[in-house]
Amino acid sequence: VDFTFPVDANSVQLDDLKVNGLTATTHAMVDADTVTFTFADSPVSSQGLQSISILEGAVTSINDGSALPEYHGEFRLDVTPLTVSQTAPTAGSDLLLEELDAPATAVLSMAGMDGGNGAWPVLYGADAVSSRGMQVVVDEDTSLDSERSHTNEQAAYVVFEETGVITSFLETGVVAGITHQWVTVPLSGSYASAVVVATPNYDLTHAPVVTRIKNVTATSFDLRVQTADGLNEPILPVSVHFLVAEEGHYTAAVDGITMEAVKLEGAEAPSITDGSGSWQGTSQVYRNTYSTPVVGGPVMSTDDAAAFSVFWARGTDSTSPPTSDSLFVGKHVGEDPTPTRPPETIGYIVIEGGKGAIDGLEYLAGVGGDTV
Repeated sequence: VDFTFPVDANSVQLDDLKVNGLTATTHAMVDADTVTFTFADSPVSSQGLQSISILEGAVTSINDGSALPEYHGEFRLDVTPLTVSQTAPTAGSDLLLEELDAPATAVLSMAGMDGGNGAWPVLYGADAVSSRGMQVVVDEDTSLDSERSHTNEQAAYVVFEETGVITSFLETGVVAGITHQWVTVPLSGSYASAVVVATPNYDLTHAPVVTRIKNVTATSFDLRVQTADGLNEPILPVSVHFLVAEEGHYTAAVDGITMEAVKLEGAEAPSITDGSGSWQGTSQVYRNTYSTPVVGGPVMSTDDAAAFSVFWARGTDSTSPPTSDSLFVGKHVGEDPTPTRPPETIGYIVIEGGKGAIDGLEYLAGVGGDTV
């Protein structure tokens, strides 16, 4: 186990680390921040998902006596290695939007997390959303290293044919020229409690950035992008696509769309911060019934303005997208070696997957095949 700080050797005990609930037989300090735990008999007795955990406060820093926060991670054992039998769409192709005549804007979110070091989806390059398709990549932070290669991931997407007010409780837009400086984005509609989802549009010549949102009012919100590379250099301008929904739940019969928009703030704000090796999220209960839920969301506050965090969602396990009966949402910090964050306001929007129209304006919602 490689800790992020030198640990007090006297605080390290055999039962600090558990794999599938089992305790090691021996342990030894390798260096000031590394401990080897050895099991006489393997704690992994069957294939599939395995768990590894360290209790909160079990290990302390030799520098200041501060306690390690709780750690919980998962890994898999499969005798037969996973192989890709087919992809949809074909690997290297765009997500096709032929069902929409003239798609104008799109927002994206992670739907599960296959890569243990974290990622977020990005609209890629010029003309990222068009009738020819939607160009999407997943990017990752470079807090620990400069590489940005990543395993395939699934991304949730919602695409609209128009920007502006879609209906009384929904609008979309695209804002150009967004940098690390806060900008107030005016809204065309007015909202009692707005949930804002925002997706950056850039290519991989640009530093990895995530969108940050704060000060959401009835008629505006503040927006910027933040580097996820451990640096604070000036950021080249990017475009940001956004979707705004009035908090509440809606049905196709009454409102023209099966959808809900939820804001978790104050005492309801998730306390968990996920990151490399630990992917939990916070369980949520749907307000509506869905067959194929598509979930997107933002971190809607900046209680820790100096460090990045980004929304993600999952289903029954960390690698699966939300399902009709399982939804976990939260924020993650990728490979940031300082993973602790205060609770932040988390918003999320759930839309029934498929093609639809609200007041004559078409949209498409889905979870894409693996995107890299």
